[in-house]
Amino acid sequence: MTHRSIKLFIAAALASVPANAFALDFTPDASRILSDPLYLPLQGQLTGTTAYTYSANTGHVDDALGARLYSFDISTNRIFQSFTYGVTDDFSLGLSDNYDPSSERRQFLAGGGTTQRDSSGFGDPAISATWRVLDQNTNPVSLDLLASYAPDLVNSESASPTSDGSVARGGQALTLGVGLGHETQDFTIRAGLDANWYGPRKVEDDTGATTSSLGSFWNYSLDLSTQTRLTDRFALDAGAGYEFGQDANLINHVSSVDFTSRAGNVGSLRLGLDYTIVPNQLVLGATYGYYMYDTSRDTSVGTPSADSYTRNQKENVIGAKLDYTFD
Repeated sequence: MTHRSIKLFIAAALASVPANAFALDFTPDASRILSDPLYLPLQGQLTGTTAYTYSANTGHVDDALGARLYSFDISTNRIFQSFTYGVTDDFSLGLSDNYDPSSERRQFLAGGGTTQRDSSGFGDPAISATWRVLDQNTNPVSLDLLASYAPDLVNSESASPTSDGSVARGGQALTLGVGLGHETQDFTIRAGLDANWYGPRKVEDDTGATTSSLGSFWNYSLDLSTQTRLTDRFALDAGAGYEFGQDANLINHVSSVDFTSRAGNVGSLRLGLDYTIVPNQLVLGATYGYYMYDTSRDTSVGTPSADSYTRNQKENVIGAKLDYTFD
């Protein structure tokens, strides 16, 4: 999506509401509003989100001397599903997973020629828990503690010319986070900090042989989310995030070369437009995200000529979602 398309998206959102909708009411209000960044189901409520996204991820890879090896274009169709149940008014449990009908990676070699590899399948499901330590009903802000865990249930398989790869990571993952927010009649703001642990990862080929393995590591991410309720039906979401990349040990079992792999930091900007079909029961949304990746690198002390750098990586993600709840 181009910058012009983003401007048109915003213009369409603003044009859909009357002019007097911008007289926002900032009176504190701790209501649980479906699709709001601070939403948490009440005791006995079951909430779900069904979402579809299409992403276009592009960049290029250079060798140790800075010469272009290839550029790449990855397009992915993804279906995401989550359910969250309110155990109490202040504690909820969730389950989520994604299924990618297709993920196509094309590489355009510097010397000419193109290769294409396809992947599909389920990711690893994640279980999550949220505990509202402070509620805005009795405090100036709401404070949440969060945790999620994804076991290594689905093998990570690399794609080949004759078979599709999988989309699972090939290792466990754990996230511990804290969220702090404030809600008013027409506006909500939430800030979050997450510590993410990624366990050892193993990638196999279609024969079951290990092609690469990645050691465990921690990284950290910041997030800011807002929702502006323009009318009783329309709401505009906006947010930004930043993830700090960390080093991990990478072994290429095909070439028997050990690397230090450092993912680049990732910044993101997000927009969304929500339409309430049934108040606090059914909300339809359109979403857009733009992700900017710093240079990532795989470097080897023993074989420096095998070093590679991924540069100028960007990703655009558009989608639609449906939020719903059952009492």
